Amino acid sequence: MRHTIYILTLLFAYAAGLCANEPDSVLVEHQSLWRENDKASLGNPAIKGAAFSTSFSEIGLGFSYDHQSEPFVVEEGDGHTLTEIGVNTYLRLSKHSAVWGEAAYMNGTDKHKNWISTTDYRILQPYVLADSLGGDTKRERYYFSGAYASQVSDWLLGAEMTFRAEHEYRDQDPRMRGVVSDLNLRLGIGRNIAGNRVGVSLEGNVYKQTNDVDFYNEEGVIPEYQLTGLATVYTRFSGDKRTLYFNGGGMGLRLSSHPVGRRGLYADLCLSEHRYHRVLAEYNSMPLTDLYDESIEGTIGWKRTTDKSRAAVYLAGSHTRRTGDERIGGDASGGSYPIIARLTMYKNSLSTIQAGGIYGQKSWNCRLNAGYAASNESYAYPERKLNYSRLFAELVGQRFFAPTERLTLRVDAALQYIANIDSELKMPFADMSEIATAYINHKYDYAKANYASMRAGIRGDYKLRDSRFAIFGAIEAGATSCSTGESRMQLNVRVGATF
Repeated sequence: MRHTIYILTLLFAYAAGLCANEPDSVLVEHQSLWRENDKASLGNPAIKGAAFSTSFSEIGLGFSYDHQSEPFVVEEGDGHTLTEIGVNTYLRLSKHSAVWGEAAYMNGTDKHKNWISTTDYRILQPYVLADSLGGDTKRERYYFSGAYASQVSDWLLGAEMTFRAEHEYRDQDPRMRGVVSDLNLRLGIGRNIAGNRVGVSLEGNVYKQTNDVDFYNEEGVIPEYQLTGLATVYTRFSGDKRTLYFNGGGMGLRLSSHPVGRRGLYADLCLSEHRYHRVLAEYNSMPLTDLYDESIEGTIGWKRTTDKSRAAVYLAGSHTRRTGDERIGGDASGGSYPIIARLTMYKNSLSTIQAGGIYGQKSWNCRLNAGYAASNESYAYPERKLNYSRLFAELVGQRFFAPTERLTLRVDAALQYIANIDSELKMPFADMSEIATAYINHKYDYAKANYASMRAGIRGDYKLRDSRFAIFGAIEAGATSCSTGESRMQLNVRVGATF
């Protein structure tokens, strides 16, 4: 016991010593957890252009490792090893204008992905190409963004563009390949009205993917399934039909109001609608399915800042409705199948509501939030359902230290718990294959599971003598325990320079 008290005393004494110097104010402004209150409104480039008073640029090399004892989501595999190099910058050109942008390249491997031969599962599911064998997939991603914002009289104006190009492939049978291009354009406007900064932004998205699977060993060919939700298959065009196109995009509208002064009510609202069409390359590019994704997200809260502290409380909610139509083809004529009907067969609604608060001072912040989440997924015929509801709570803390005038340390830590409160599975198991039954049972086991997770990280920024340049290193580790008896370990390391 005496040894424990001695160690704790040394730790507290060391922490007190770290506070002898002021943390770098630029790092605090750009990396503070307090910025989470403004996260939604910063999606408007006009508002983001006035959000920071200082410039900050960073170039870095990162490594990410993820390992799961069993995949929590089979389509995402049981881990990855990824390396990324990138640069991002936010530059104040003057008191009234700013530019910012990012360029990044990522390369790595996702481990043991199954029931998925299509890139961007979370965007396109359940309408993906899949097989029961799977394997490791290699990934390359290029990402670019650029934005400009300016103040003209009392108006704030901004524009932003982001572009992602991704290539995912496997070099052994089944040799899947997905090539993605994803373009987003945002236009925003804002104005100070009655003590509040009010903003409106409009976003447009264009999405394309070419997806195919090849087999070099013809004796080992297995069927590729055109999935349509909850292990259902578009049987007529499954098997040897292995080349697809995904075309889509959508629009988004974002509204926000935040107090310009030290206290007041704030609110954010985001509406979006996206559509994704799956097209079979054969038969004169026959359309197979249409996926519609509609969502609404909102936050309302109150915040206050003083010379010594800051605090905010908020209530947030979101609702996403995903519906899917299947195209019914008639008899073939001239190498094509005429579309004779379109049926809405798949539905999935996801809802979340949460309340939280954040409190802190210049060098530290603490956030606590808790809420409820539910998912209701169904397929019309034969009737299938997979529903669950959960309660969750999360505690996040952040602290900046300054051991010397040139060194700033940032420590982050988080705890989260997710508890299942209700679940339902309804499936025609008597008419399902053994592999489809195993797939659905695995999905349901993790949908109704409880999860406990924790993560902690530290970053150090060291300024070079008589220079605005600094070098940094960061490491973060996380662990998740699942009530199924499985676990997950994560590690992220990053080094680089700021200027």
